[in-house]
Amino acid sequence: MKKKNVKICVVGGGKIGSEIAAQLTDNGCEVTVIDTNLDLINKISNAMDVICYQGNGASLTILQDAGAAEADIFIAVTGSDELNILSCLTAHSLGAKNTIARVRNAEYAVQSEFYMEKFGLSMTINPDFTAAREIERLLHFPQATKIELFGKGRCELAEMKIEHGNAIIGKTLFEINQKMKMNILICAIVRDKNIFIPNGDDIVKEGDVLYITGSPKAINESLEKMNIKVRRISSVLIAGASRIGFYLSKMLEKDGVNVTVVEKVHSKAAELAGNVPGVSVMCSDAMEYFERKIEGFNDNDTIMSAVESRTSSPVRIIRDENYQSNVRGLIPAGEGAGYAGGITSAAIDGIKIFEFIGKNFHKPEDFC
Repeated sequence: MKKKNVKICVVGGGKIGSEIAAQLTDNGCEVTVIDTNLDLINKISNAMDVICYQGNGASLTILQDAGAAEADIFIAVTGSDELNILSCLTAHSLGAKNTIARVRNAEYAVQSEFYMEKFGLSMTINPDFTAAREIERLLHFPQATKIELFGKGRCELAEMKIEHGNAIIGKTLFEINQKMKMNILICAIVRDKNIFIPNGDDIVKEGDVLYITGSPKAINESLEKMNIKVRRISSVLIAGASRIGFYLSKMLEKDGVNVTVVEKVHSKAAELAGNVPGVSVMCSDAMEYFERKIEGFNDNDTIMSAVESRTSSPVRIIRDENYQSNVRGLIPAGEGAGYAGGITSAAIDGIKIFEFIGKNFHKPEDFC
């Protein structure tokens, strides 16, 4: 019996939309791309084996012609939140099985559960919120290469590489739990590119990658017992009242961190101050503010300039295998930050969408 390919409809042929289409097409999925930009549609059509339609992704006629009713997954990732939501609502009404909308506006983002319940959305993605959450994690728990939250933050799953000098090297899991009094569960170990589920007699070795679960407090306490210095963040300065700056300042303020946001545009500074009253907001130029803190920071002799790259970042910041920057405490975020060694929102969109597809189409007969 011939295997049925997954049908996916993507509204928005920009960076994230074209990348999603390319990856899914390479895996044998039937992909349809809709965008109003004819040049973009022609470029995608010539570059990959997809069906392309020029038009408004929220138009009933366009979606009917594009076969949105038969879509296994309908994804709207244009630059307009309103268009993404309306496109998904229309596609859901036509019969699309799963709908995913990119929603970046903070006012809309807090209503994501309402959209999912009332409009039939399977998932909303907010790259700015996710980027802010990742920065918060890096500030509080920089030792972990990856961390996932469960139970609304009450439990964490952390991925951590065991480096030289770690106190648990040479210890069995039983000794770690009973003798060292670590209230965590080591649920998996990766060693020499092989992953296995350990038992109490297994010994931790240098270079192992551990997957650890536990409460945030238990994990932090365990880090101290491993001779890993836990960073206690007491104050943070954020340059820019962007969406990421808004989400991050709100998260850190809730964590009890003293947050200062420097924003030179008065209206944006006033808006953030009104929405996050516990945060100190300064209407000033961040570069000039840093110059007052660090003499010479903004001097003409110390500024490095370069032609802007296609990713909007003129500077290359090197990262190690765990994605840690070699510039301590500097975390670039937003569009173009991928080249700068930081967190890029377009990449986060793709990761979240592929995670959804992987979870819902994991069987060979379901996926491409």
